[in-house]
Amino acid sequence: MSLNFSLNLSSVKSITVSADHVYDLLIIGAGPAGLNAALYAKRKGLDVAVLAERIGGQLLDTPMVENYLGTSKLSGEALMKQYEDHVREYDVPIAGEVRVVKITLDDGSSSSANGGKSSGSNDAAKTEKVSNSTDTANGESKSDSTDTVNGESKSDSTDAEKKEKTSGSGDTTYSEKLIDSPGAASTKNLKRVHASNSLVYQAKTLLLATGTMSKKLGIPGEEEFYGKGVSYCAICDGSFYTGKDVIVVGGGNSAVGAAIDMARIAKSVTVVHRSQFRADQILLDRMNNQENMSVHLQTQVLEIKGDTKVTEALLLDRATGSRTLMAIDGVFIEIGHLPKTACMEGLLDLDENGEVLISDHFETSIPGVFAAGDVTTVPYKQIIVAAADGAKAALRASEYINRHQM
Repeated sequence: MSLNFSLNLSSVKSITVSADHVYDLLIIGAGPAGLNAALYAKRKGLDVAVLAERIGGQLLDTPMVENYLGTSKLSGEALMKQYEDHVREYDVPIAGEVRVVKITLDDGSSSSANGGKSSGSNDAAKTEKVSNSTDTANGESKSDSTDTVNGESKSDSTDAEKKEKTSGSGDTTYSEKLIDSPGAASTKNLKRVHASNSLVYQAKTLLLATGTMSKKLGIPGEEEFYGKGVSYCAICDGSFYTGKDVIVVGGGNSAVGAAIDMARIAKSVTVVHRSQFRADQILLDRMNNQENMSVHLQTQVLEIKGDTKVTEALLLDRATGSRTLMAIDGVFIEIGHLPKTACMEGLLDLDENGEVLISDHFETSIPGVFAAGDVTTVPYKQIIVAAADGAKAALRASEYINRHQM
């Protein structure tokens, strides 16, 4: 007997997110974290809806996904289509092209539409207390959150250091801070999401999964050759450049880690950075031991050139002013990411990189507001990690609603 597990996608319906309805859970963001959260929330019996500026997020820009279990050489767009169709089969309303302007609570606190502080906001000292400093120079971040060394996702901190990074204290984790905070009285605070379409959506709980966006060099050819030799993720796309000549741009841990990874499979790796390295010394030592790697400090990429794909990069030696046209097959731009948290500023605890601080159970500093995926301080910004965290955050939101009899 043969079993047919194929899906009839023609039956997938599009349901409108209503501004006249109070949802159990409203999810902001429709990438892997947001959509998997919607799936798990719906299966737990929650009345859930999804708002997103762009359904699919950064995954739509990923040319090929090869490191997601169960898929083989599937485009990011195709994978996201599967996600969306799967969630819509459960009649989950999803609204695209909706940007969140601000979030308000019944107690009068809100995020600020212009990214500044508003009533109920956290002061700067509190944010500094719960975050570690990150060196930033020339628009490049030294954040360890996406570092990878020798094929392993890398955070050079010990367990104690990770604890400090989350809490700002060696003896109190961020989870413990939330337990001790006087927020229980506001657990039934209704959450209102003010959107760019002039509607205000309401929910008992929120789950923030807005993701990040890659920092750009802003040079000619960068956008034109994205996916055709230009990449922002060596972990994702490195295997396509086996036996080829590549450039890695950046001077932080992410860039140096990516260069070390690429040296294992590429013919040659050239690291280009416009100032001095900010990466940890242990990574620099490993990089300097690679025989197929060269380093150009005080050097800037001025332009990326090619025809149907990348073939050359124009480099500027800032010390001498000389320009060099280098033949290459790929450019990995590893200068960091920007979390999409503008709609949350002034309301939630963010670290100094703008990432949402969360507990071990994906709780934010506001009771009933959860967060998951790349927008949080969770390291290893990968599709499978974001999807898993979305599921866990949704399950936690369900427990929260049950516990408070909402």
